[in-house]
Amino acid sequence: MNKLKGIISRIDKTDHIALIQVKVGEDHLSSVILSSGEDEPRVGEEVFILFKETEVSIGKDLRGGLSMRNRLEAVIVSIEKGPVLSKIGLGYKGHTIFSVITTSSAENLGLKPGDQVEGLIKSNEVTLMAVE
Repeated sequence: MNKLKGIISRIDKTDHIALIQVKVGEDHLSSVILSSGEDEPRVGEEVFILFKETEVSIGKDLRGGLSMRNRLEAVIVSIEKGPVLSKIGLGYKGHTIFSVITTSSAENLGLKPGDQVEGLIKSNEVTLMAVE
């Protein structure tokens, strides 16, 4: 599980759903959560952002817009290729986050250590956890 620490900077909410923006360094990442009315996050609260390695897509040489709100500019620091899946280590703002993608996708993109890429995560795949 990938884990980054940040501070909630904005909350947009309807009846039972909230889009929460979290400032991580200079970047703003977002999470869509179901809103129950109890123990809801607050602006200014410190939280961990959690997301699975299998939810991180890799983009290389992207141009134009994407609907994915969470775009992490990173450098590939490691690649562990298996027969079906590959684990890609991404250097992001002093952290290493991981992506698991198919080996055929890694080969089609020509991924190698040192490549500039973007880690892409849909907001509904990001979970928040309180810092205690």
